[in-house]
Amino acid sequence: VGELEGLLKKASDDLERRVIADKGVDAVKEAEAKKKAEDLKRPEEPKEFLKLADDKAKAGEVPVARQLYNEFLKKWPKDHQAGEAHFGLGETYFTDDKCREALYEYGKVIQEFTGSRSAPQAYLRSADCFKKLKMMPESKLALEELVSKHPRTDAAKSAKQRLAEIQKESKESKKKGK
Repeated sequence: VGELEGLLKKASDDLERRVIADKGVDAVKEAEAKKKAEDLKRPEEPKEFLKLADDKAKAGEVPVARQLYNEFLKKWPKDHQAGEAHFGLGETYFTDDKCREALYEYGKVIQEFTGSRSAPQAYLRSADCFKKLKMMPESKLALEELVSKHPRTDAAKSAKQRLAEIQKESKESKKKGK
């Protein structure tokens, strides 16, 4: 009976791997991350939980970090650090060049957690995503909003420089057009 259970478990695992493989590379990475995340000891405190997710992201374990950020947001959606979790989640998508998903998370920070410490960076990253998606007016607007709403931040300084570059490029392209 024990041998049969072992064979059934192996067959089930093989089938699961095949199904996931059929769904593509992202699904395989996500499934591996889920298994890896399941083995992690979860801190009980939101601050420590978020630190674990941040540490995994910094270590390059992006799918595991994404799993942890999502879990944080399910457990503590109204916690004062939820904005940081949304930003971290956005960063995992940005790292994988998934700008639409990243924009959603940055938007959450901007709209619902505007006072969080990552809000200025969320505007800056939104501008980056819009630029990657060839949505220049939206990119410029994100930079302008950043300067307007968070004028004394390092992110605002970067936004001002980028806006000056956009202005310069705009003038140059108008001269070429004449």
